[in-house]
Amino acid sequence: MKTVRDASETALGGIPRWVDRSMGRWRFLHFTVWFVLSSHLVAQDPGRDEIHDLQDYVVDAVSSEQKVSPLARFVSSVTGRVQSVLDIPRSVSVVTAALLSDRNADSLEEIVPFAPSASAPNNYGNATTPLIRGDVSEFFVNGQRRSANQFGFDPSFNAVESLDIVRGPAPAVFGPGFYSGGYVNYITKKPRLDEQATVLSARMGSWLPTWDSYFDGFIRIDHNQPLVEDRLALRVSYEAGENDTIYKESGGRDDGQDLFVALAWRPHERFSLELNAQYAWQASPQLLGSNRPYDGLIRNNLYLTGEARDSLNVAGDGFSLRTTVTGTVELDSDRTLLSEGDFSNANIVMGQAIARWRLRSELTLTNRVLVEHINRRRRHEFSYTEYVTQFTFEDRIELEFSPSWFGLKQDAIGGLTVRYEEIEVYMNWFDYYPYAYDITRGRRFRSEDWFGSCRWGLCGQEG
Repeated sequence: MKTVRDASETALGGIPRWVDRSMGRWRFLHFTVWFVLSSHLVAQDPGRDEIHDLQDYVVDAVSSEQKVSPLARFVSSVTGRVQSVLDIPRSVSVVTAALLSDRNADSLEEIVPFAPSASAPNNYGNATTPLIRGDVSEFFVNGQRRSANQFGFDPSFNAVESLDIVRGPAPAVFGPGFYSGGYVNYITKKPRLDEQATVLSARMGSWLPTWDSYFDGFIRIDHNQPLVEDRLALRVSYEAGENDTIYKESGGRDDGQDLFVALAWRPHERFSLELNAQYAWQASPQLLGSNRPYDGLIRNNLYLTGEARDSLNVAGDGFSLRTTVTGTVELDSDRTLLSEGDFSNANIVMGQAIARWRLRSELTLTNRVLVEHINRRRRHEFSYTEYVTQFTFEDRIELEFSPSWFGLKQDAIGGLTVRYEEIEVYMNWFDYYPYAYDITRGRRFRSEDWFGSCRWGLCGQEG
């Protein structure tokens, strides 16, 4: 609570004001039990319980990592079982690693064209969570739901190898969720046991033959290192960017760093362990652009000048201010409500462990553990302060049974999920006054130029 009060008073230069503190702390603890059974005809295999070692053979064809077809890999993010999309009675779009590479896709806006009925609108300047079938979607990683992120941080693609976009609610195997539009399941990069490889990627941004050019690049180093032949491998991927935006003259930036580490261990043919961890830092303030949108601004880039300078211009609702229009002027594309002191920092830490035991040829036990901690701070001069802390823990154990009885193959999956979430949020946006401000007065919006000068009868010098 003290953090919000201090941020609000600082934004006003020590002058008191009405402050609305929307705050709360929520804790959720879920226990979920599920059981799914399906069957289909198969040919009997009398030697099903026996394990046979085959001789080495070489297939001269395109590897699965280089295929853009959705049939290039099986999917486990729909029913909990590993299946081809042809066998799944739901609408799912598979975006393979090759497709991401071919399109240089590293953001939500660049992947939604692969999924019908999906879009990625900006929430206060950030594309955090796509809309699917008109509703907010869920955020999964390797089949486990992450914290709510509708107004949070941009998902990092540094750790992403491929992803699945599914329409409709998540299955019971994944436990309860908040949104019914659909979900995106991010498949993280997996260490390879067979080869050492390093991939360096870089983007230098764009250039225009006008002053609208700005630097928007990043560098990524992805290294795979086998440690023990056919047993243990490590993969490390690091990404960094220190970028401008089209609003660079007003302080708009898009900076970030991301470190992803994954370890794969297969000590026995019936047991495997996958570990991955990620730390991401983002500094992307809300790029709200200009105020006073109307037809002339949209069509002819003509901005309405003039502003309300004192409390005598309060409208009938008691909050809005009547603005006296003094004329129109052509607006520079970099004019925005951003201020020099605005900042937005997000620190995200996530870890996941997936252990699989093949107890018998038809019996597999899987345990997944996900831990995530998010710390976000945001403060804008146009009267918006945000303090968010999120913690999530989930442990899910699954037992998959696939016997063949009387010529019918049975597929059953059941298990138990324990999930704990804690969210602490403080927000302040009560005195929301940017619409009365004429942004053509200066390059950067300052609240004291309008709010601290005259509204309280303390008219002073303008910035």
